[in-house]
Amino acid sequence: MRIRARQWDVRCAATRALGGWLPDREVFSSLVGALNDGDIAVQIAAAEQLVRFGGKEGLEAVLTELGRRVDDPDADYIAYRLRELELFDQLPILESAQEFGSELSEDGRVGRMQLKELLGGSAST
Repeated sequence: MRIRARQWDVRCAATRALGGWLPDREVFSSLVGALNDGDIAVQIAAAEQLVRFGGKEGLEAVLTELGRRVDDPDADYIAYRLRELELFDQLPILESAQEFGSELSEDGRVGRMQLKELLGGSAST
């Protein structure tokens, strides 16, 4: 399943709606794909759904994407949304990221470090 609407706002709404279907594998794959959508609002919505409803695997996908795109300024918007979720919605994102230990990929570890720096916590690489 791919989110194919031409309008970014339709893709964004579809992305948000898909979160309720996790952990379905096809939905998970669609949301991971949406992390690379052409519109940052869709990317942010996908990251939020993966972190909220995708469990450990969803957080790992988002951290990996952040690490892969460490020099992409748009990825900072995703990290800032994770910060908002941590601070205002009380989601233990950094704490959950620390639980991965060394099992994260190199990109995932870079993404975790980027998030740690933004949140001011102490995640190990």
